[in-house]
Amino acid sequence: MSNYDTILKKFEKWLMPQACYTENTKTTYLRWVSYFLNYLLGNEICQLNSVDENTVEEFAYHRLNQEDYSTGYAEARIAALNLFFDWTYTVGLSRGNPVLTYRKANLKPQSLVRKKEAVKSDLEILTSTNIEQLQRLAYSHDFATKRDICIVLLILASGISAEETITLLPEHLNLKEGYLRITGKRARLILLDLSLCQKACYDYLHAVQETLIGDKHESLFFSNSRQPFSKRQLYRVVSTILQEADIITTHSGPDILRKTAIVHMFGQGKSFEEVRIATRLCLAVLERYQQIAAKVGFGASIFCTVNKEME
Repeated sequence: MSNYDTILKKFEKWLMPQACYTENTKTTYLRWVSYFLNYLLGNEICQLNSVDENTVEEFAYHRLNQEDYSTGYAEARIAALNLFFDWTYTVGLSRGNPVLTYRKANLKPQSLVRKKEAVKSDLEILTSTNIEQLQRLAYSHDFATKRDICIVLLILASGISAEETITLLPEHLNLKEGYLRITGKRARLILLDLSLCQKACYDYLHAVQETLIGDKHESLFFSNSRQPFSKRQLYRVVSTILQEADIITTHSGPDILRKTAIVHMFGQGKSFEEVRIATRLCLAVLERYQQIAAKVGFGASIFCTVNKEME
């Protein structure tokens, strides 16, 4: 357990009895602080005393880009960090509250605007160890966890986008023949890597039957209130699963799963045309993925250990 994990648990223990906050607000605040601490770890910031107003601002921009938040929504969530640093200062875990400095210096109507993050020279993808961690989460009796891990592994097995994931219907998934049917402007059949997702998909579909008790939901994936998933909810699901698997990444949305899947396709020896048909990406973008695949040697062999454990 990292130092930040310990701090988050202490903050949760302090926050939960606070009567002035609703349960929903407490849960949201804890999630936002967890995002922030993971962001610090991903950027190798290992001490809260190293956080300043620039770190808070960069984090706000990061969430805007990754989660498709509105500026107002992101500003509201900064309140969670304000409360967190008030608490850390009170208990002696930090020397001050950088959120107050950030707000005084930067929080103007035009300050928190969406901007495109700089493109890194390398694509961030999950490692074989990360994927083993995700597959081990599949052993759960909780409906929401089965659904969430199925979503994550299905994207890894197919390389579909966030928009395509939330619009999937039950009949689009064919586990017997191992493919996904994508409809709309980019209609196509995508062959699935069943070694990745078969168990998770079967477990989830069985859980759906038990939950709906004979009824049929229009969407393949739906919330606990039986509503279709939004793109924002999908981002939260992926981020939560990565956290539960103790995977720390700079970006925690479904894009990192899709990038990993595409690199794996090239690692399996698939051609440009095969990957282009599966992903509908242009050749210039696919060249970058192919270069990463050649660099990391990301082939079919990385899943051998996991498959043997799950048999």
